[in-house]
Amino acid sequence: MSFERFQQVDDLFQRALDLPKAEWDAFLDAECGDDASLKSEVLTMLFSDEAAEQDEFLNRAEPFDEPPPEQVGPYRIKGLLGEGGTGSVYQAHQQEPVARDVALKIIKPGMDTQRVLKRFRQEKQTLARMNHPYIAQVFDAGVTERGRPYFAMELIQGRRITDFCDHHRLTLDQRLALFEKVCEAMRYSHQKGVIHRDLKPANILVTDEHGQSLPKVIDFGIAKATAPGDSQEGIAPQTVLTMVGTALGTLAYMSPEQATIEDRDLDTRTDIYSLGVLLYELLCDTQPHPESTLSQIHWNQAFRIIREEEPLPPTARVRDMPPEALQRLADLRATTPAILQRRLRGDLDWITRKCLAKEREQRYESVGALIQDIQAFRENRPIAAGKPDWRYLAAKFFQRHRLAVFSGLVMLAALVLAAFLAAVGKIRADRGLALAELEATRATQSQQHLTEFLTSVDPNNHGKNVALAELLDEFGNDMDRGLETDPVINAFLHHTLGNTYLNLGLTDQADRHLSQAVTERAAHLGKAHLETLRSRRLWALLQARLGRHEAALTHLEKDAFDLKQQLAADHPEHLQHQAIYARCLIYAGRTIAAQTLLQDLHERSARLLGDNHPQTLDIGEQRGVLSCEWTAADAAGLLEDLLARRQKIQGIAHPATPRTMHLLGDAYRRAGCTQLAAAYYEDAFYHRTLILGPDHAHTLASQGWFAVMLHRSGRKEEGRAVYDAMLERLSADWGPHPSPVLMDLLASREALFSR
Repeated sequence: MSFERFQQVDDLFQRALDLPKAEWDAFLDAECGDDASLKSEVLTMLFSDEAAEQDEFLNRAEPFDEPPPEQVGPYRIKGLLGEGGTGSVYQAHQQEPVARDVALKIIKPGMDTQRVLKRFRQEKQTLARMNHPYIAQVFDAGVTERGRPYFAMELIQGRRITDFCDHHRLTLDQRLALFEKVCEAMRYSHQKGVIHRDLKPANILVTDEHGQSLPKVIDFGIAKATAPGDSQEGIAPQTVLTMVGTALGTLAYMSPEQATIEDRDLDTRTDIYSLGVLLYELLCDTQPHPESTLSQIHWNQAFRIIREEEPLPPTARVRDMPPEALQRLADLRATTPAILQRRLRGDLDWITRKCLAKEREQRYESVGALIQDIQAFRENRPIAAGKPDWRYLAAKFFQRHRLAVFSGLVMLAALVLAAFLAAVGKIRADRGLALAELEATRATQSQQHLTEFLTSVDPNNHGKNVALAELLDEFGNDMDRGLETDPVINAFLHHTLGNTYLNLGLTDQADRHLSQAVTERAAHLGKAHLETLRSRRLWALLQARLGRHEAALTHLEKDAFDLKQQLAADHPEHLQHQAIYARCLIYAGRTIAAQTLLQDLHERSARLLGDNHPQTLDIGEQRGVLSCEWTAADAAGLLEDLLARRQKIQGIAHPATPRTMHLLGDAYRRAGCTQLAAAYYEDAFYHRTLILGPDHAHTLASQGWFAVMLHRSGRKEEGRAVYDAMLERLSADWGPHPSPVLMDLLASREALFSR
């Protein structure tokens, strides 16, 4: 029967249902005319509906009323495990030839017993050869005394995969690792020539064995044996109601090629579609076309939605959730709503979209290709799904080869600078002072670019301390050899290098370059010049870090007076100066004064620069850090807002964003919220690994505190493993550590082993 023909039959069937039975004949005579076969097909459906009480049957397949048998073949029934659209599953015991418990599935009344058994016998030899750790075996098939088919399967005492993930609050990475195992099972079955056809959470049970999540895919071969029809067997009208009734529970996982009453040509890509639905649900806690929607509408409309309507990508689905639902979704994945949405955006949207393509040719050609993309996402490599442009590929390359990229850029910058300075000298010699002054103006722009570049190699931004310090040392040595004779440019370079060394925590080198910058700028620009004051400001911050608090504060107070003589009261330079002053107050232990100043600065910065300006965000972060000393809950609220702003304005790849995640972990740790602290430390660890690399001190600090929180939450073995992995990287030849970070690492070690 063609789809158009069935639509015609179904339309008449639906209209006849509204009439008394006595009027069916007259109604169909008028509507069908000379088409006797059309009238016969409609009447067949009407009589089948009358017998099956279709109104209830179409909403959900009901469990059958007859009591379970005590014995089915060699199997003694022990109890009911569950009921589904095609039948009931019992726990049963087999004594011969092997004593074991099995899951016994008894097919509900109404199925074609001989056809079911014939199909199963065709599949049985293939199924018997299937031996995979993630596939439950099917042992046997037969017929009960009442004439109903049954199947004996391996008994799995586990939870549905979705329930298991939520019960254990698995993270996205853990869910993807589990999903990958399910895909491995499906790749194996496809290699054996077996298509599942009914993949859904109820058919994937997961157990926890020795701390490892072990999935088992069940019902292999049964879906095909009990299916109403395939490409070799058309669907008779009287079986359509059975098909729709048993399908309602799995409509949400049905592929477009399954959502038809025409002959169905199914292949392995049908399972890939269902895997895409499963992945979508593991990510978003709902199906692409929610079962709650499909089960409430007529089957014909549900089929049309599956075949024609594009579902929302995971990012959009999550974004449209009510705040309470989104928070619960994030909690079950041990993360925050903002982090969850960011992780879903991009690659996971593309992967699910490719799985769920309406046309089979647009899906993954094999489960193996899907596995490769899941692995690529987890390893931060480019995926095959979608059409990534050069920016996407470049970003992935950069994330995997940070140190090499930065080393190359540092060398390139040095060469560009040397070439530029040589050009300036030649211009002075050959073209005279006027042209040289023009090039000096251009030099100012080049200096700005160089500042941005050298700041980017700060470990707060990228890379591993030792390698970067060596590169900077070489650059400083070139300066000492007279690479640049212009004292103003020389002072600028000393200032930039000193700032970078300061952020590296290399105080000796920072002191040398900043002192030189202050001296040269004071001599050639003047003591009160703005550039001189900027160098003195960094030098004062260095003194505070070295414990010379009063000297630092005295210098900053004097310089603040000089700034007021030059700049308007609302100039942003005052904010930068006072923010450094607040940091020095913190180093001096004057936290109350610092908190008062930071609150005022935060309000002024928001007013002058805007709530989302990087400087406003940095000042807000300092406020959050100080708030932890008194009210961790208030600090967490402030930092949550700050993190959302950073993600929106600066993005997840900016080094300040995972820094705020780590500080949120600190706040929740001090508030006693162990699970939330663990989630933020884990996110900070994950993103710092991507941005800074696994060996960076800040990455190791987040890793250490993540281990502590795992330990405190009862996951002691996992916590110890994470901590041991950190210690392996914290080797003697790692290089100098910024002292605050080293203290953080030592604190995490003490916290872990003191409980």
